[in-house]
Amino acid sequence: DDDTFISLPQRVAIANAHPGALFVSIHFNSALRRGADGTETFYYNRKAAPVAVRIQKQLARVNGNENRGVKRRGYYVLRKTRIPAVLAECAFLTNPQEAVRCQAAAHRQALASAIYRGIKPSLPAKVEPQKDAKDTKSTKGVSDVDFDRLDISII
Repeated sequence: DDDTFISLPQRVAIANAHPGALFVSIHFNSALRRGADGTETFYYNRKAAPVAVRIQKQLARVNGNENRGVKRRGYYVLRKTRIPAVLAECAFLTNPQEAVRCQAAAHRQALASAIYRGIKPSLPAKVEPQKDAKDTKSTKGVSDVDFDRLDISII
């Protein structure tokens, strides 16, 4: 619940401590040119390519901006993880229109849901809705995944 910086080597170590998991790094891009826009998704290990393609497809649907595509790059967190890893650039915060859109909680939730839809085919076939530990309401609607039964870490 804080904003502690996790170094790239630490992120890789956390990811590599979870064999069988999927590493998804979510970012917002920047550029010198204010008009730069769009969504792009990166991968390094070819096993991650199908997930990257699905995430990119879903993000492009939500954003309606330039689809910059899926690219293979050797970014540290993609290259050093031993599990499939993708890096999603959701929008350019240096683009005034995209920055305004990304300030809206509803748009950020739509981006998160798009990423989930891209990941979902990689999840186990049957999972139960998670119950919030603080109350008995189901978190169904956020996602239909029991995160306690999956190897998912948010770093």
